[in-house]
Amino acid sequence: MERFTKAQVRQLHTEMDEVLVGFFKERGLEFRSGGIKFYPNSMKGNFQVFTVDSDGTAHDPEAADFARYAPQGLRHLKPGTTYRCPDGMLAILRGWNTRNRKNKVIIESVGAPKKRYKVDVYYAANLKEMKQK
Repeated sequence: MERFTKAQVRQLHTEMDEVLVGFFKERGLEFRSGGIKFYPNSMKGNFQVFTVDSDGTAHDPEAADFARYAPQGLRHLKPGTTYRCPDGMLAILRGWNTRNRKNKVIIESVGAPKKRYKVDVYYAANLKEMKQK
């Protein structure tokens, strides 16, 4: 491979994610990758690795901020838990965004294209917890 193309970088990013998620999961850690920038001859990206509680909750800054800053009406919600959104989408509550003025709550879609959304407190108050089978 002499030069990177957008398609090649996407494929490599997907494959790296799959390998690294498994690698860190074996060691009891959670791995999350961020965006990748690429140039014709190189690429660089961001990733984060977090410790995990015995109940499966990752110790990331957003989850800690949720516990610290979330208003009383959202204290029943727990980061790392799967919820059904008011519009029917399944999402995992990830935490609290201290820098955003309006949409403070961070959720991540469940499924193949994992997307992160920032939603307001009123939307988050209507999340319904999915029962574990």
